[in-house]
Amino acid sequence: MPPTSGSSTSNLTSAPSASPVSNISQPTASPMVPTYAPTISNAPSDKLPTYAPTIAPSKVPPVTATPTSAPTSAPSPNVTPPLPSPSFFDGFETGDFSKENWTITGVDAWVVDQTRPYEGLFSAHVRTEDIPESQLYSDLNLPLSLEASGFIQFYVYAPVAQPWETFELWVDGQFLTPLTTESGEWALAGSILGPGDHIVTWRYSKNPAGAPDEIIDSIPKPDFRLGEAWLDNVRLLAATPSFVENWDTGDFSANPWVLSEDGNWTITDEVKFEGEFSATVGSTDIEASSGTADLSIDLITEKGGTLTSKVLASVQSPFDVFEILIDGIKIVEQTDVSEDWVEEPLNIQPGKRQVTYRYVKNPNDLDGFVIESLPKDPNYKGRVWLDNIVFTANA
Repeated sequence: MPPTSGSSTSNLTSAPSASPVSNISQPTASPMVPTYAPTISNAPSDKLPTYAPTIAPSKVPPVTATPTSAPTSAPSPNVTPPLPSPSFFDGFETGDFSKENWTITGVDAWVVDQTRPYEGLFSAHVRTEDIPESQLYSDLNLPLSLEASGFIQFYVYAPVAQPWETFELWVDGQFLTPLTTESGEWALAGSILGPGDHIVTWRYSKNPAGAPDEIIDSIPKPDFRLGEAWLDNVRLLAATPSFVENWDTGDFSANPWVLSEDGNWTITDEVKFEGEFSATVGSTDIEASSGTADLSIDLITEKGGTLTSKVLASVQSPFDVFEILIDGIKIVEQTDVSEDWVEEPLNIQPGKRQVTYRYVKNPNDLDGFVIESLPKDPNYKGRVWLDNIVFTANA
């Protein structure tokens, strides 16, 4: 379940490094790409050319789609963007579909019940057995009218498999990605949406290929398959504006930063690149002999952007290391003492990305007597400072 929000809270979910898992085939129709892109996590193209799943406790297959439209202009730094209209959250806690303008088309098989909520008491639920014939489907539709780009985010639990059934995300009548969970956990998924009118559809199909009954009956069912799917915590999020973070507030409140893991980053005025403050974390901030301290932020864009940071890392492996990750994938690693501030540029791909600044104490979990016996650089401080973070959304 997601933890409580706040300046020092954890994100909805932690970012896994696992590869996506899915045994569902793509539909026979070719996916088309309008003015939105499904959530894929992609490291900067000059450092890591492979895609990874969205931030999720479970796995949702990636889709290498590229959006074809962009916001009309990039917001200036520190300007709050216009919220997608309407912004909303629906966890189906009314016990029905009345909170938003939900509609069901095709077979009327979707219900709101208490069989398996992500949190709270209710979730939306659909079952293969409630669709009477092969090649029929039940669509749960959500119409949206956006004044600016937004991100539709949701949790799914979908232990489904072909040829028995498929569960898919569609937008404006066009297929985006299958939604399948094999691990027994809920998955976080979503899609960026451009300005304008959209219909987001969660489509559940029974035997979409029309396989004969004798073929269906002869195929062993995978252990994870339940033949039903659940949807919960549907949320519309605003795109991230361009911003400059120099910690002038003296805390983490200017932008939606998330502090997590074994130690907390803090704000200091002792060492800074410019201005009055910087963010810092070090070995003494983690009580255990080994551990990590994460400072993360979600960046939501229709066309991607760039993120630059000034870093002063006085670390030395194996005592500690400093890393920058995108969607749980390590992009930058520093293992030696630096006496100068270094600029770290990152290419942010479209969609929803989580950028994490991570300090790792004793990454190899060496015994204390081993650590104490190793020589240290005379300038080693066991600490990292972070300042002058600039995000520029692509126009």
